[in-house]
Amino acid sequence: MKEVGDSFLFANGLGAVTALGDQKLAKMQSLLGIVPRDVADHMKLLAIVNRRVAVKDPSVSPFCHVSFINADGRFSPISKTFTEGGESVPFEMALILGGLDLTEVARRGMESMEAFRAGLPAMPQPDAAQMNEETKRRD
Repeated sequence: MKEVGDSFLFANGLGAVTALGDQKLAKMQSLLGIVPRDVADHMKLLAIVNRRVAVKDPSVSPFCHVSFINADGRFSPISKTFTEGGESVPFEMALILGGLDLTEVARRGMESMEAFRAGLPAMPQPDAAQMNEETKRRD
């Protein structure tokens, strides 16, 4: 890993194309050097941008989960899900990396970690066919 000396902004996932095309990230670039007075307001701004991208890109859910982690300790870390009335949030979010659905792999990893912490025996590993089915490409 390499330390990054300057503030930067990036978008990831399918919605990044929409966010970049609409200049939403360019507009947010100017906020990088501003220390928020209220972290919740800063997080809400990110959720609003996400919702605006979701209007134009159906691959982006209108609700989002925002985390704020301060680099210098001025603020405590905070994490919140932003929804509007009537929206339901899935209990588990899909983990897709490079088009591969890794949700089951991540779930199994978390269960194994919890079992290890509890002093339980190791969980059985799936066979190759099951792993291939669980990680098939999602388009």
